[in-house]
Amino acid sequence: CLYIANELSDVEFLITDDIRSLKKLEKDCVKKVRFSTIIIYALCLKNRINKAQAMRTIEQMRIKRNWKDNLIYEQALLLFEKL
Repeated sequence: CLYIANELSDVEFLITDDIRSLKKLEKDCVKKVRFSTIIIYALCLKNRINKAQAMRTIEQMRIKRNWKDNLIYEQALLLFEKL
């Protein structure tokens, strides 16, 4: 995905949930690297879902993926503080 993201001009982000590879991806990717929760945030910004629905989805992701209070979850919370 990294190589494809670097080659495609219309790609804005590389989306990952691989925290262990995050620094390498950020170093090697010419695009911004974001966590998958950015998709939920974008849906909220485009009024496809409301903030309550978005937060429920993030919470469900946290539980299902066993995120506890990791970086992905914390960054999602920071994004939604802006709304």
